[in-house]
Amino acid sequence: PTPPSPKPQSSIPPSPPKGGSSPTGVDQVVTAFSEMARQSGLSVPRAVTASRRRSLLLRIEEHGLPAVLDAIQRIGRSRFCRGENDRGWRADLDFLCQPKSFVSILEGKYDDRPLQQSQSPPRPQSPSMQRHHDIHARLKRELYGEPDEQFAGQTVDLAAGDFRSH
Repeated sequence: PTPPSPKPQSSIPPSPPKGGSSPTGVDQVVTAFSEMARQSGLSVPRAVTASRRRSLLLRIEEHGLPAVLDAIQRIGRSRFCRGENDRGWRADLDFLCQPKSFVSILEGKYDDRPLQQSQSPPRPQSPSMQRHHDIHARLKRELYGEPDEQFAGQTVDLAAGDFRSH
């Protein structure tokens, strides 16, 4: 008997395993996210549900694996995503999965910003703003018992909304 002839090569890739995901791309993303989360103090995903797999596969198909891996690194570098925000909110795998938040991550919305004060000299204050600060400083000094000769004898009528000295 003659051995069977080799089957012709098909251009159709093999079917993905159950769950509808590419094991290589999605698994790389989950591994990278888990590693970043451990290093950054974020929640490490415990389960990769079918829904998460589908979402991650879509992000990979839309943007490419390098972009998804870049987004993960951006989350790890972002103080805001690591919980340094007014609510203590922290990014998780589901945040990465969401199309809108994913694009925002890539666009740098969550990147740390340099401190404004160290980047540019302070703007000069308008005369009315300077007066406001002077009055505030005087009230603070009077409340906390720090006398200031500059304001001796002056009163300010706060109720009338007129902040000129009288």
